[in-house]
Amino acid sequence: MCSNYVEGIQFVLYYYYKGVPSWEWYYKFYYAPLCDDIFSMVLSVVQSLTEGEKPIIFNPTQPYPPFK
Repeated sequence: MCSNYVEGIQFVLYYYYKGVPSWEWYYKFYYAPLCDDIFSMVLSVVQSLTEGEKPIIFNPTQPYPPFK
C-alpha cells in the first residue's frame, strides 16, 4: 500500500511538471496509509536508490478514445 502511495505522489509530480506519465496507472486502494508507514517506506526507498536500484518508472501509454 505504501509503495503504491509513493508512486501516486510521483505520478502527481510528473503530471504537473512533465505531463501525463501513464494513462493506465491508478491508486489501487481506497484509503491512504498512515503517516508513520509512509515515512518508513520513503526511508527504505531512499536507501534502495542509494544502493543502485532503479527509480519509479511509468510506462507511457495512449489515452483511451472517447467513443467506440
